[in-house]
Amino acid sequence: MYNLLLVDDEVHVLEGLKADLDTGKLGIANVFEALNLRQAQEFFGAEKVHILLCDIEMPRGNGLELLQWVNEHHPGTVCIFLTSHAEFKYARQAIQLRSLDYLLKPISAEELEQVIRKAIREVQNRDELRHSAEYRQLVKIQQPVVMEKFWLDLITRSIPTNPKSIREYAERYHLPLGETMRFIPILLGIHRWHKPLTLREEKIMEYALKKSAEEMILPGNGYGHVLEWRRGMLFAVVSREPADGNVFDLLKRDCETFIANCNRYFSCDLSCYIGREVPVHEITNEVDRLLAMEQNNVADENQVFLPGGLPRDNRESPPLPEMGAWAALLKCGSQDALYRKVAEELGRLAASRELNARLLHEFRHDFLQMVYSVLNVKGIQAHRLFGDEISTHLFAEATRSVKDMMAWVRHTVERAVEQKEEADRARDVIDKAKQYIARHLDREDLAREIIAREVCLHPDYLSRLFKRVTGQSITDYILQARINLAKELLENTNMSVGEVAASVGYYNFSHFTKMFKKLTGSSPKDYRKKGHESAKARSGNH
Repeated sequence: MYNLLLVDDEVHVLEGLKADLDTGKLGIANVFEALNLRQAQEFFGAEKVHILLCDIEMPRGNGLELLQWVNEHHPGTVCIFLTSHAEFKYARQAIQLRSLDYLLKPISAEELEQVIRKAIREVQNRDELRHSAEYRQLVKIQQPVVMEKFWLDLITRSIPTNPKSIREYAERYHLPLGETMRFIPILLGIHRWHKPLTLREEKIMEYALKKSAEEMILPGNGYGHVLEWRRGMLFAVVSREPADGNVFDLLKRDCETFIANCNRYFSCDLSCYIGREVPVHEITNEVDRLLAMEQNNVADENQVFLPGGLPRDNRESPPLPEMGAWAALLKCGSQDALYRKVAEELGRLAASRELNARLLHEFRHDFLQMVYSVLNVKGIQAHRLFGDEISTHLFAEATRSVKDMMAWVRHTVERAVEQKEEADRARDVIDKAKQYIARHLDREDLAREIIAREVCLHPDYLSRLFKRVTGQSITDYILQARINLAKELLENTNMSVGEVAASVGYYNFSHFTKMFKKLTGSSPKDYRKKGHESAKARSGNH
């Protein structure tokens, strides 16, 4: 007897197909119905589906996507497309995805019976092939590859993790996954490489680590696999017979040997996290627990952690250090003293086992806030200072471990101190330039080249530096300084307007009047008149 799954987003089509089916005559035990891709996938997780009769165009995922998923996870299912679309592109995709047939709506009861019988024969043929000697030999040859794919699909939840689905998967591919077997997952987390690697070089090194782990960890500890999982992370799984003795002691010893060889020959730091011995359907949850522990291990490197001895994720974080004194050290450029304070605080947290990824993340934000506050006083733009590739990389890696955090702290402090000292030097130069301008406002030829020569800088560099420090160009600053001095002279002396103009470097009277009015809104004579009237008014009030 066979199970049939009908998938169509139109309810009346499903009802019509069911009405046309003579299930007893065809040997159909159950007819299931689904309105979309998600509902269909749920049936595959709960029931054995022999034949899939599916529409192509549906909401939330089409039939071609469903068949692609079925081919990957339930290759024994025979699929037939029944659709309103006669386009060649759909038929071609259906053929490429190994659809048994491609039919157009509407379909008669006779045609439906014929195609269902054709599908049943295909199911029978596949069953016969599966049990043939040739097929069993092929499965045996491909079993290591299939087994690795099974473990990857399981820990990434690409296949259901319930015992029934796993048992069917194992039967389909003849995998040695007995119900009484127990498995020990091991997470191999790489902390860092001792030298820079390209992405290609890193992949090669991770493959070398995989092969080494197969030689050093698996032999003697039972049957198992080592998989390349994520970047910087390998996953191993070990199974054994119950009478093998204390496998955890053996695993710990072999993992320690593996780590020592990786330090020596592969120039990397890493740690091994050994999980509990669990049935296959509990592996995924155990791997999730190991992954959380690896992410929160920010203090210990080149260690082997047994079940129960892993770093814990504290829910209540201890208070972070006050950084006011650190800001004072940064302001006065005491880098070494600041490094010692940071290292002492991180060391204290690590020694108390209170340090985890979340706390390190919070520490990084507080430290960055402290650095930004110091830079802000100097008018330094942090995004320009720390926007380079190295700073961005170190910032991202800082919460991986205490070592990475200290590397980021050193880099950040060095950049901040260098920029602060440069800003201090820049202010000294600009102050010197301003003093020279103030003493020579009566020079008509007062230009940036003359000022640059006085402070020993290139004129272009002085212009950029002056603009960055003061927010004004040199020309605008000189103009404003001349007009400010002219205003003082007009208000407080009896000098003629012409004499005032010459005193501030203008020997063209009309040009002086024009520039004065542009900045003050009044001509020099009107400005003086208003000033005198205001002075009389003030004296009269007294």
